[in-house]
Amino acid sequence: MKGVAQILDNLTNLLPFLLPEVVLAVTILLVTVSTLKRGIPHQVAHIIGILGILVSLVLSQMNSTYLPGDWFTFDESAIWWKTLLDSAVVAILLFRTSRHLRTISGEYVIITLMMLLGAHFLVMANHLFLVYLSVEIMSLSGYMLVALPLFRKNIDAGFKYLVFGAVSSALMLYGISLFYGLEGNLSLAVANSLSDHWSTPLGYTVLVLISFGLMFKVAAVPFHIWVPDVYEATPMPVITLLSTVPKVAAIAFLLRWTDFLTESMYVTAILAGLSMLAGNFGALRQQHMKRMMGFSAIAHTGFMLAGLLLVRDNPAYVYFYAATYVLMTVGAFHLLNYYEIRFGTETLEDMTGASAVSGWKTVSMVIWMIALTGLPPTAGFTAKLFLFGGLAEIYSVLEDSYILWLLLFAVVNAVISLAYYLKIPYYMIFRKSEAQLWSAEKIWTKENFLGTILVLAVLIIFFKPEWLMGSINSISFVP
Repeated sequence: MKGVAQILDNLTNLLPFLLPEVVLAVTILLVTVSTLKRGIPHQVAHIIGILGILVSLVLSQMNSTYLPGDWFTFDESAIWWKTLLDSAVVAILLFRTSRHLRTISGEYVIITLMMLLGAHFLVMANHLFLVYLSVEIMSLSGYMLVALPLFRKNIDAGFKYLVFGAVSSALMLYGISLFYGLEGNLSLAVANSLSDHWSTPLGYTVLVLISFGLMFKVAAVPFHIWVPDVYEATPMPVITLLSTVPKVAAIAFLLRWTDFLTESMYVTAILAGLSMLAGNFGALRQQHMKRMMGFSAIAHTGFMLAGLLLVRDNPAYVYFYAATYVLMTVGAFHLLNYYEIRFGTETLEDMTGASAVSGWKTVSMVIWMIALTGLPPTAGFTAKLFLFGGLAEIYSVLEDSYILWLLLFAVVNAVISLAYYLKIPYYMIFRKSEAQLWSAEKIWTKENFLGTILVLAVLIIFFKPEWLMGSINSISFVP
């Protein structure tokens, strides 16, 4: 009984710091109740979900004191990541949804909130059991979201996603059990990352096995095979969730996990390079836009993994790249989602002559594609400039040849990405459709309002990067 009382006392002490997560859990219950009632418009679930996330976001900002512990890390970094994730999910819930997704809007919002809750726990996790639990919550939510429309293609894609996820999860769990055998504890606050046993073959094996689950969530090579098929079969809002929430949460944890991977940075660099290569060359061969954007997400994973090499010297650059990646992904998929629902576009050929719909949407598409490439005047250019500059700085200090080769490889891959990102604007503007497929749209719509805000954000960050970097520099980075 004494042990139970101690656990309850610990939970009571943690509760004020977990209020944002409690709010998300309550919001899930409220959406569930609203879904059970007949005749309620599908927008109600979205409204309740958005309001719950906004309350959670506000409560996160109100945590002024931090309680380090064996299970959770409550610091400026965790708050910053939760703010980024909450903002992304709010924007995604504002996407226009297809008829099939509207019929199950309650389930869609509930599972989305579950994924966000798992991401919250992962960015705060300081204990490997909590890491595993968080990854599983996000993974199970992803499996359900992919299969949720219950069409044959969705079920097939969800099953493929589940198989790869189950294998990586089993390997991760086995690695965690070996970690306990070496350390006698699963808390990263207690474990000694400088211990000699991490340089042994068994130590390397443990670190690699645990990393498998995280590499699956970020879709790094060789854990990327599920991406193209899952993206092709899945609605755009769900793809946007899969491209941002689990990936960014996993990157946030990997920034702390790098303390244990100090001796394995060569492997990280190799995975980063292979992810860039597989993503870019895979995208070059695609005509289906969702598959192309899926390979694009793999390539961006490579760039973020390259950023892990900067953790000890310039961690702010990784934060900046992750934030701009989320903004660019949400903005690009928001616009592609509009064309898919309104005109049924799936392939590049389907976008032929789409500039007739709206001049502003055409300009927006050009901006998103050059942002994802990393060209000015967009935040994508600034993010890649910081990343490449950080790698150059590290090479000038360490003079390790693998860093130089990774830098050159990243620059070349950024240039290669131009060849497929600009395909969409090319088909929209320069290819003319013989059939009258397009109709002009009204300017004052909710779709244009959200899209305009996102476009302005990606442009403003280019001209005023200090606004975003200022929030990042407020974080107390602990080496």
